[in-house]
Amino acid sequence: MAWYNGTFSCGHEGRVNVIGKIKDRQWKIDRAFNNMCPECYQKWLQEEYKRKNQEALEEAKEMDLPELTGTEKQVAWANTLRKNFIDTVEKRIENLKEKSKPKKAKRYSETLDYILLTKKEAKFYIDYRDRDVEFILDSYKEEYKKGFKEDQQEQEVIIEDTITPENGKSGVAEIVTNNNKIVIRYEKNREFIEIVKGLNYKWNGQWEREITETNGSIEDRIAEVGNKLLNAGFAICIHSKELRDKAVNADYQKECTRWIKAIEGNFYIEWKGHSDSLFAAAKKLPGAKWKQGGMWIKPSYFLEVEDFAEQLGFKFTKAAFNLKEQYKEQLKNINIVIPQSPKKVEEKNGLQDILNSNNDIIDDLKECD
Repeated sequence: MAWYNGTFSCGHEGRVNVIGKIKDRQWKIDRAFNNMCPECYQKWLQEEYKRKNQEALEEAKEMDLPELTGTEKQVAWANTLRKNFIDTVEKRIENLKEKSKPKKAKRYSETLDYILLTKKEAKFYIDYRDRDVEFILDSYKEEYKKGFKEDQQEQEVIIEDTITPENGKSGVAEIVTNNNKIVIRYEKNREFIEIVKGLNYKWNGQWEREITETNGSIEDRIAEVGNKLLNAGFAICIHSKELRDKAVNADYQKECTRWIKAIEGNFYIEWKGHSDSLFAAAKKLPGAKWKQGGMWIKPSYFLEVEDFAEQLGFKFTKAAFNLKEQYKEQLKNINIVIPQSPKKVEEKNGLQDILNSNNDIIDDLKECD
C-alpha cells in the first residue's frame, strides 16, 4: 500500500492510495487523477441528482402524471426512478414491435399506463427499483385486466349520465359527491379552472369543495356548477337525472354570502367582499364592534339584529338562531314589574298657612305699645 500525490482533473491537488503490482501502479495512479477529487465528485453527484430529479419532475408534469406521495426526499428520488422505469419499458415495447409481437407490446403499454395512473406512492418505485421491468409488468397484468373491466363499466355509466351543449368542448367534467364534498374530475383546462375557482373549488389532486351550512344545499351547488360549465360549452356528467335537469334549467337557489353566526356567545355578522354600506349599517347596531373580519353584537340586541337581517338579506346560522332563541327564553325568567310613579307631595309654607288660617297677628309682628 502506498500514497501518491498528484493533481485531479478538477485542478485540486491531493493523494491517492494505490495497491497491487508495481508495474500496474502508474496506470492506476493516472486513472485516479483523471477523475475529480473526492470533494468535487460528491458535489457533482449532488448536483447531478438534483438535475435528474428536476428533469423527471418536469417530464411528469408534461405527461400529466399523478403527483407522488411520500417524504420530500422519497418523492424526489421516486420521480427519477419512475422516469427510468418509463424509459426502460418504452424501449422494451419498441423491441417487441420490432420482433413482430404487437399483442405483447400493446399489453405492456396498457399495463404501464395502469401502473402510472394507480401507483401514486413514492415507495412503490423505490421498492421495485432493482426489479426487471417485465417482472413488474407481468405482476400487475391481472390487476390491470380487472381494473380495465371496471373502467369500461364506469365509462358506460358516465356516457349514460352525460349531457352536452351544442358544439360542446371535448371531454366530460364528471361531478360527484363524497360525503359533504363536491368533486369535479376533468382534464387540465384554463377556462374550466377559472370557472371552478370562481365558485371556491380547491385543487387537491382533483377539484373539490366542502359544502357547509353557509353554502346552501349540496344539490343547489351541484346544479350551479353544472349550469355554469354547460353555459361555457363543457359537457358534464351528473349521476342524477333530477340534478342534470336542474343544471340545464338553472334551477337552484343562489348561494347566500351574508350570514349572522354565533361566536363566543355573541352574534357575528359577516359578508363576502368589501362593502362600505354594509359595514356602516352593521356599525350602527347597538354596541357593535369590528374584529376578526366581522361585526360582533351582544345577544341582548337580538331585535335590532333581526331587523338588520330582514332589511339587508342576511341569514342566521343554526347556532345564531339558537343563540337568539336561548336569549328569548332567558328573558322569560326575568321578573316583570310595573314601576309606580312617585306621589306628588306639595311643599308646605308654614307662614302662608298661618296667614291663611285666621286674622290673628303673629306675636313677633305685633307693634309694641
